[in-house]
Amino acid sequence: MTAVMKLDREPALSAAAAKWLEARGLDSALCAERLGLTSGVGRDGREWLSIPFERGGVRVNRKFRQLAEKAWRQDKDGEQIFWRFDAIGDLGLVDQPLIITEG
Repeated sequence: MTAVMKLDREPALSAAAAKWLEARGLDSALCAERLGLTSGVGRDGREWLSIPFERGGVRVNRKFRQLAEKAWRQDKDGEQIFWRFDAIGDLGLVDQPLIITEG
């Protein structure tokens, strides 16, 4: 497991990844700054979006989505938890509905 650290720079999200997110109606700056999404080129030479999964502020897994086609990968032996797991126990959201979706 790797602890999440506050970066001195903005998270790295390529122009292609930002465009991909925005085409889906998502704010790419919010996805990078608040949700920790990053992108990079994999060993296969293709660009992937990295989505962190955290428990107690510690990254326990990452899932990767290829931008060019719908292909998914994840960290070997990563913990299987809901994305944004810590938000479930956030007392500041106690009056908000909890909506769990799949795929």
